Amino acid sequence: MIDLHFELTRPPHTSTHFRVQKDTPKVSLDTETLTFPEEQVGIPASEGFGYLEVDIGNTIGPEMRYRIVRKLGFGRSSTAWMAYDNGSNQESTARKYIVIKILTAFATRMSEQGSILEKTISAQLANPLFLGRDPPVPVAPSWERAYCLSPYDSFVQTNPITSENHLCFLLNPAGPNLNAIRHRFPEAKVPLPLVKRIVTDAVTALYYLHRTADVVHTDLKADNILLESTLTDAEITNIIRSDPPQYYPVMKVLGRDIKTVISQPLAFPIDKGKFMLADYSHAQNPTFNITPRITNYISPEPLCAPVTVLGVEWGEGVDIWALGCLVFQLITGKQLFRPTKDPLKRWSKDEDHLLQMLQITGQRFSDSSIMSVKLKRYLALTGPDDFYPHFLFDFFFPDNRHICD
Repeated sequence: MIDLHFELTRPPHTSTHFRVQKDTPKVSLDTETLTFPEEQVGIPASEGFGYLEVDIGNTIGPEMRYRIVRKLGFGRSSTAWMAYDNGSNQESTARKYIVIKILTAFATRMSEQGSILEKTISAQLANPLFLGRDPPVPVAPSWERAYCLSPYDSFVQTNPITSENHLCFLLNPAGPNLNAIRHRFPEAKVPLPLVKRIVTDAVTALYYLHRTADVVHTDLKADNILLESTLTDAEITNIIRSDPPQYYPVMKVLGRDIKTVISQPLAFPIDKGKFMLADYSHAQNPTFNITPRITNYISPEPLCAPVTVLGVEWGEGVDIWALGCLVFQLITGKQLFRPTKDPLKRWSKDEDHLLQMLQITGQRFSDSSIMSVKLKRYLALTGPDDFYPHFLFDFFFPDNRHICD
């Protein structure tokens, strides 16, 4: 779930310099580099972080309703915890396990500013509107809704140390993501029958997003497709008792002792349950936003559609393209596209990415809806064949030819 591709520098009037190193959970502070075992606990929201410091046994939420029992994982802007729902004073004594996704203080600010629409999108998924009328009219959620794992409720938790707010989402428990599942197999090559099952479920989720809820996910990847939980509350209790929480050694961060809980996702059997599309922190609703969606900051780089690389108007097709690239990765264990900078500086990383798309698909993307000045320049760079790497075709050994076809 780590996705660090940037550098952060503290404002010049302060003395501490922060640098996040690419692809590693590290932060440099002037003369020393802190290596974090997981999320960057203790680094403030002003530097793009601000994780809520959570420990096993803590109770959070309205009326201290949820007791933290296990850390499930973390990402660039949130952590995920399993909690025991004690119920409120006004409700019955019924109890169950749930998952709480806790946003960083920085991500919470972005949500408050409208840059992260997960709360709005989740409401739209639960209670979709038909936008073809003015005003929009409600639409009954269809059976495909079950293939979208989105929050069913939320609350705001205040950090007792910083007094900053953290938006928290409540979700039903789910199993491992596709990244964890595919690495169970040799060379991370998923058997075709399982791939077909994954694709069927993913397409079902996208059908609901695109056709019923008018939502584009924009971040479809292996990390965001999770297996449905088939465990009962009693089975989860037994797992927690047999595999108790663990901690990393205490580390010093900005003068404070920080104790980080180790992520221990629950292991579910993969022969049961459906696969669900999760994490709507980057999802967008073009109709609600009115203006055309023009940005380069969607989709993981290897799964980016041509329109994303070109920086032109996009729509639900970016999800379909990402799914196609993901299917290739699941079957072969390799990325379909691996853009790199040319050592001789004949083209940029984006240009290399587009050139790979041209070569693999045989299309020149000449449709007027995605034509741009960039594209015209890129097409002039195809040049002699020996200027272009043919690494991809090394993957297509005789036993994989049917995949290429």
